[in-house]
Amino acid sequence: MKKILSLCMICLGFQVFAQKNTEPQIVQGLNIAEERIKLNLLRNTQEAEYRAAKKACYQKLAVTACLDKAREVKNKQDNEHKRLSLVLNEADRRQKASQALERSENKQTPESQADREQQRADKQKHQSDTLERNADKNQQQQDKEAEKENKREARAKHVQEVLERQQKHQDKLKEAAQSRANYQRKLDEAEQHRVQVQKDSATRTPPAAPLPPRSTTLP
Repeated sequence: MKKILSLCMICLGFQVFAQKNTEPQIVQGLNIAEERIKLNLLRNTQEAEYRAAKKACYQKLAVTACLDKAREVKNKQDNEHKRLSLVLNEADRRQKASQALERSENKQTPESQADREQQRADKQKHQSDTLERNADKNQQQQDKEAEKENKREARAKHVQEVLERQQKHQDKLKEAAQSRANYQRKLDEAEQHRVQVQKDSATRTPPAAPLPPRSTTLP
């Protein structure tokens, strides 16, 4: 219960501007985000207290009456929470409108005009530097690609030369093998011709008659 009272005291900080005739300077100086945190903290505590109250009601004889009373308190708290949330929203709207008006007024001063001009100049310089860096990067990339292409062409040329040398060597080997085969064929043909000539000669010339035996008797 003491905790709830403490949180209620915290909420008094922004209840001041909840009146209909809220001063603009009070709204301007209010930390909306901080007040929302306080309001949410209060809401969470009230929820916890409501759950505890309902639990306590079930320990009593007059459960229904106790629950009705707890709900009545909770409804009042919910209504107050909604009202304060609306007040915060209105204060937030006023702050943003005031800040927008202030920015609009600042834009009209010579100092702000000079600042904008400087910002535009800085932005243009940054864009120019970026374009120049990108151009340098593109040129470097193109140079790298050209170098890679030259290397690829050199490698392809070297490979082609190696393949051509290998092909020439293979052609020479085939030519030498063919020459050996031709020479061997000629040798075989000459040998076959010699053998055939011998066969033909033997067929045309009959064998000579044997000589008569020599006599050993003297006359």
